[in-house]
Amino acid sequence: MIHYDPSTNAFFFEGDAVPLGAVEVSSERYGSIMGRTFEAGPDGLPAVPLTERRLQVWEAIKRERDRRKDTGVMASGYWFHTDAPSRIQQLGLFVLAVSGQAVPNTSWKTMSGHFEPLTSALAISVFSAVVGLEMTLFARAETLRAEVEASSDPESIDILAGWPQSYEESL
Repeated sequence: MIHYDPSTNAFFFEGDAVPLGAVEVSSERYGSIMGRTFEAGPDGLPAVPLTERRLQVWEAIKRERDRRKDTGVMASGYWFHTDAPSRIQQLGLFVLAVSGQAVPNTSWKTMSGHFEPLTSALAISVFSAVVGLEMTLFARAETLRAEVEASSDPESIDILAGWPQSYEESL
């Protein structure tokens, strides 16, 4: 049997002298907080502090934001790749297009497998859409961060809702 004393923030095990005011803790709860910072929760049981819980949710939000950077963008009626190598190519084509140089006479493969003729207008449209996606992702993450910081139960916030649509979600 495991006991927790909120006044000393200490655990006591079978055979220990358990102080008055200590509460029984399940082995599951004990296991869930071991190796982490903890404090007495509102119920007197050990709990992960709210600041640490908020930080954990914020880290999950950042992972979702960063994952979505690679899920495609809609431009000129087609979905285009947004992984890092594609963004580098798009930046190069954008620079060519806005500097008045000719873009390569080729077609650009979309996420659906369709080949779209590459034009300066398309290069600018795709690059602009990627920039817009980055800004929207950042704004959504910051909105969620504010919700998390204002919440006493940050794990209850649906951090997967409200993001821009990805290619997979459009199918």
